[in-house]
Amino acid sequence: LRSGEEKVIFPNGKHPYQICFCGYSGSGKTTLLSRLITKMSLKYEVGYIKTDAHHFSMDTPGKDTHTAWTNGASQVAISDCSHSALISSQQNTTGFNLNFLNCDIVFIEGRKESGFGKIIVVDRECKILDKVQDNVVGNVLAYVGQENRNSLLGKPYFHRSNIEDIGCFIEKLSFTQTPILYGLVLAGGFSQRMKRDKALIEYFGKTQVRHCFELLSDKCHKAFVSVRSGQLPESESSLPQINDRFLNFGPVGGILTAMMKFPEAAWLVVACDLPLLTVETLKNLISKRNQFKVATHYCANNSERLPEPLCAIYEPKARYYLLQWLGQNIYCPRKILEAAPCQAIPVEDKDVLKNINDSDEYQELKKTIAEENLF
Repeated sequence: LRSGEEKVIFPNGKHPYQICFCGYSGSGKTTLLSRLITKMSLKYEVGYIKTDAHHFSMDTPGKDTHTAWTNGASQVAISDCSHSALISSQQNTTGFNLNFLNCDIVFIEGRKESGFGKIIVVDRECKILDKVQDNVVGNVLAYVGQENRNSLLGKPYFHRSNIEDIGCFIEKLSFTQTPILYGLVLAGGFSQRMKRDKALIEYFGKTQVRHCFELLSDKCHKAFVSVRSGQLPESESSLPQINDRFLNFGPVGGILTAMMKFPEAAWLVVACDLPLLTVETLKNLISKRNQFKVATHYCANNSERLPEPLCAIYEPKARYYLLQWLGQNIYCPRKILEAAPCQAIPVEDKDVLKNINDSDEYQELKKTIAEENLF
């Protein structure tokens, strides 16, 4: 629903799902949107953007924000415990405040000339149809009007009072835009506590980096290993690699490097030091994925709901959050996910997410494997 040539509001991100409502003044766009927001906000975080406005006012003369604006401030914001507003001197065509990334769906009123997917609101005279046919018919998803019709110009048609069916139509469209899922094995660490490369440790006949890669390959469209340049020996060099570009930032650097290379993809990320990870654990995570959130993750501690960031699915828009926090010199993935809107999943067996970080833990697990014949 996006044109590759269009400067989109959320560049290179698949979510939040954006849809424009277009029509001439008086066609009923705002009333329709108000009713849709009331309905859909019961299930989703809904954003609203008004465009093509000839004039608007955020504040009134005499207020502090108005004084700052008239005195030359290029951006003015105001907030209280539950609301905030921003006014800027720049026309924003390439990106809005990152807070909109918290939304599941964003309704845009206007932008009929854009390449976005649109619902056209027609008035009694259907005046907009000539412009639609000449310019944007390829991006029209449906029509809304006052007459009872089954379709218009080959597109679905809804009566403006049929909020239930319009909402279901939008919901179905949004779920068809699920980003493709790639897999990423994080193996680029220096293994300082283990004093040997954890990616190359063998627990059951193959290196851990290859074992994790095969787990992900079975469940993802493509899979890669995130490593430092020249890190893997020749025996493992056939594995598809993404060499870290964000150096010395830990796991976040590896995740960001992958997201910059394939920005359209969501990433199922696992650390190479999780030898007890199972196919069933990954299948459960994928089955409960929430594509509207920044990430879907297991809880490292179910009682405290602490995110486990190294067995998680990161959606495309997570890239903005990671970069935002990285700019503040914060690159702990758990802290980032704690502050982001995520889907948390309890883990039934916490041992499957157990990290093996030093030689004592390694020897203990090898002994357990031998005694209990785990593999």
